[in-house]
Amino acid sequence: MQVPFRAIAMKPPEVEVSGHGGVLYLRHPKKLRVLDADLLAMLERCCDQYAHKTFLAERDGAGWRSITFAEFLNSVQRVAAALERRGAVRGDRIGLLAQNSIDHAIANFATLALGAVVVPLSPAYLAHPQGAQALSQLAAAAEVSMLIHDDALAVQGLGIGRCVPLSLIAERAQGDVIAPPLASRRETIQPSDTAKIFFTSGSTGAPKPVRLTHRMLVSAAAMLDQVAAQLPNGHSGVTVDWLPWSHTFGGNVNVHAALMRGKALHIDAGAPLPGRFEKTLENLADVGPTEFSSVPAAYPLLLQALEQNETFARRFFSRVRMCSFGGAALSPSLVARLQAVSIRVCGERIAFGGGYGMTEACGLLALVYWRTDRTDLLGLPPPGVEMKLIRIDGDRWECRVRGENIFAGYGETARAEVFDDEGFFITGDAVQFAEPGEPDEGLLFAGRIKEDFKLANGTWVRAGGLREALLDKLRPLASDLIVVGENREELAALVWSPHRDEASLQALWQLCREFNAQRPGATQRIARLSLCERPADPAAGELTAKGTINVRKLLDNRRELVEQVYSSDRYRV
Repeated sequence: MQVPFRAIAMKPPEVEVSGHGGVLYLRHPKKLRVLDADLLAMLERCCDQYAHKTFLAERDGAGWRSITFAEFLNSVQRVAAALERRGAVRGDRIGLLAQNSIDHAIANFATLALGAVVVPLSPAYLAHPQGAQALSQLAAAAEVSMLIHDDALAVQGLGIGRCVPLSLIAERAQGDVIAPPLASRRETIQPSDTAKIFFTSGSTGAPKPVRLTHRMLVSAAAMLDQVAAQLPNGHSGVTVDWLPWSHTFGGNVNVHAALMRGKALHIDAGAPLPGRFEKTLENLADVGPTEFSSVPAAYPLLLQALEQNETFARRFFSRVRMCSFGGAALSPSLVARLQAVSIRVCGERIAFGGGYGMTEACGLLALVYWRTDRTDLLGLPPPGVEMKLIRIDGDRWECRVRGENIFAGYGETARAEVFDDEGFFITGDAVQFAEPGEPDEGLLFAGRIKEDFKLANGTWVRAGGLREALLDKLRPLASDLIVVGENREELAALVWSPHRDEASLQALWQLCREFNAQRPGATQRIARLSLCERPADPAAGELTAKGTINVRKLLDNRRELVEQVYSSDRYRV
């Protein structure tokens, strides 16, 4: 008899499939229900509904500084008035260059209240020698006319005329500020107005500005809310979240989900990186969240703490009802070990969810919203999203999408380059059905089509799927890897490992040989392997905000390493 899941209300998977042959269309059978015309209406409604509940909390010494929904709304109105006095007006593009914080969130919604456009920018750029130049280019591309920034950041060289420290805005909002109510400001906001401009990660090209309208963002929030799991007894939920708000999933999906459900979002200054995840563990132990969501890279670090620290394990599983992830699949062996700890300390398994999104879709295209033992799914489209699948070869399909949450285009780029003749956005991703003939079992990610490459003999390498399979084989000795070999005779893997002792290295090579023994042909076998001494550097653009490797940028930065791997037989497996 299987161990039961901890109680949480999850909906069954639902999908309608039409079309035939080489083109299929997938959609959720239920109609999307959108309650709000714009983000300000959503903010006002939710802050009234959950007025006295905690909305946001951040570390303040050994404790937490928190703000209720009602207090947050009042602060937004005051900061909007303060920004207005500094010359901000409707239509301005206002950059937000700051770490996640309560004041950051207030400034974000205050900008929207003015009818201005929020342009989230990542402070991580400034850790790189050329970061200021890159930030300046992004700000120019988005036509930023005012910048709100963390006080400690050096912003003088960015070429932005008006730069306002975040603390100054926060101070101006204290005291006796005459602030017009949000309802009066909403009269000038149209659903089609641009609310935010996010930049793509640049993993397959230069970062591109993406305009997200109020209608798109409230639609995406409603999509998630319509199918998301419900905690028992009407509990709103408590989360601990690190994902930067300059990333669409962090700044849109996570913040808006907390707003829509009345969750208490605890801002985590940690990250799923060695040397920073300790802060996340401290926050998780202190808060005891009802759900945990992160990128796959966080789970090996979490599992290590759960297996080694019984006190932490009991605290973590004291309230957690669900774990979720996105960006890549989770290793089944890792999940099995995590479930073993859960069963030992609380006698139940934890449900896992997942998702698939893009900046161009406000972070949301598909969700795993039903109870399943699989942790390799990207999900199914929620209400309001329609997928068009075009067969590529075998069981792989090109994925195209349309819906209320999909952007209108990149501005200067011709629409025909990114949308097909039926209005579907060409994502550049490949998917496959988890179970052929059973679409309600969900979809699997089958790689970025642009990341596929040819060997010197002209045969295609499906790099994304090969990477996932190899990483699953090499864990826990490998924490991450990329597969290279474009226009070469054979494939190589660049591997990151937390283990540097000789026995672990020999075991890593042996696992790679075992992997090769089960795979015929040069397009599926790893002929060379190298350990990377330096971790992927986010400041150099090698790591995206969600913690995944930007392969193109990393290979640009480490050409000498690749040449070295291919020029010496010491790297041959």
